[in-house]
Amino acid sequence: MRIIHLLPILLCLTGIIIGQEAVLASETPSGPDGNRMEMMVVWRLTEHLKLTSEQAEVFFPAMREHREKIKKLNTERVEAGRTMVERAERGEIITDKDYNAFLKLISDLEKQKIDLRSDYLNRLEGVLTNTQRVKLMIFDERFKNELQRNIRERREAINQSKRMMGQNRRPNKR
Repeated sequence: MRIIHLLPILLCLTGIIIGQEAVLASETPSGPDGNRMEMMVVWRLTEHLKLTSEQAEVFFPAMREHREKIKKLNTERVEAGRTMVERAERGEIITDKDYNAFLKLISDLEKQKIDLRSDYLNRLEGVLTNTQRVKLMIFDERFKNELQRNIRERREAINQSKRMMGQNRRPNKR
């Protein structure tokens, strides 16, 4: 009976882990596209925050350091989740103790991420104005939403052009 109750929880955790892997993949520069993405983030942040060159000299190294720390926590979370999900998929019994330890680990990692973010924003005091720090707090969410919207619009445009190409074709007369 306990397994039946744990199954929905494990399915939710699997979704969270898969989502974290997607976040990790999007945050990791890989080849020319990753470098272009990072350059785009730097450009958009510079524009969005209206950074001076003096601010940028201090801000971007701090940002890279912060992202590396977050990346490590995300990797740790994904690995922990992967181990637990693999155990569940192999049919191993996950005890209450195992589940509670896993939940505590995930919660602790999330708390560490929140603390890191808070420390990062506080360290920028004196570098960025309060207005810039507020804009920075919401930048990631807006940027990701904008990217998703652009991808969706491009896919729709491609699909629409494919449909139009299909309508304009002449039937074969054989």
